[in-house]
Amino acid sequence: MIYEINHLSFTYPQANRSVLNDVSLTLAEGAILSILGPNGAGKSTLLNCMAGLLTPAYGEIKLYGKDLSTMTFREIAQVVGYVQQIHSPAYGYSVLHFVTMGRAPRIPMFGRPGEADKKAAWDALETLGITHLAHKPYTEISGGEMQKAVIARAMVQEPRVILFDEPTAHLDSGNQIRVLNIIRDMAERGYSVVMTTHNPDHALLLGGEVAILGRDGRLQIGPCSEIITEELLLEIYNTRLCLIPVPEVSRVACIPPRLNQGDQRTRGRMNVLRLVKPSPMSRSIRPADYE
Repeated sequence: MIYEINHLSFTYPQANRSVLNDVSLTLAEGAILSILGPNGAGKSTLLNCMAGLLTPAYGEIKLYGKDLSTMTFREIAQVVGYVQQIHSPAYGYSVLHFVTMGRAPRIPMFGRPGEADKKAAWDALETLGITHLAHKPYTEISGGEMQKAVIARAMVQEPRVILFDEPTAHLDSGNQIRVLNIIRDMAERGYSVVMTTHNPDHALLLGGEVAILGRDGRLQIGPCSEIITEELLLEIYNTRLCLIPVPEVSRVACIPPRLNQGDQRTRGRMNVLRLVKPSPMSRSIRPADYE
């Protein structure tokens, strides 16, 4: 077992606000765990605790049976890669140099990257399709390109588990699918993956297990096919989402209904629209289109 988390609780002292409440989970090698939950529930906080960046108020985190609080950052980095949601570049390193720095936990103290380290960095750029950015300053590429560079840097650490905090947040649709394919491929090669996401459909695509972090800071976890239900999605996001079988792609997809459909809060406004006389530019729109 890679991770064993028992009765974890965390409170931000400045705000006097608890975001994690008696959270327990385990993570095996090759497992995929997608974490869903509303804004502010503590998804990023949980990852920060797992990466050793935050110290929980109560509970314990064990990494390969060793208490995380007794490990150095270097020891943790040899096992755990972390792709944070927001990364602010401090210096205009080339993208290749930036990715190569991910080899630091594998390089002896005061050592320099060798040819094998440079090759690992280049291979990661190739995997993510960004070799054309290799010699561009990291500070001059787009947000989506930065996200892929950060993922590449985590990959070259050769960790056993990678924590992804909203890994597709700044990517277009095509690159979102590419990153999800990379995550799936990594799991098949024995890596463990923990990913936070606001998109339930991404969790459905990846499969594995799903953890739901509620507004009360409590966690429920189980197989994706059992945990994700329309009732639970309504509870999490306070809006209706539909789970629809799509035979053409052999899977169940999570999609919203047509805009303003099934939302009681908007029906009153839509009833007003039915009373408005259509303008000449909108004669092709029938009242039924608003229902």
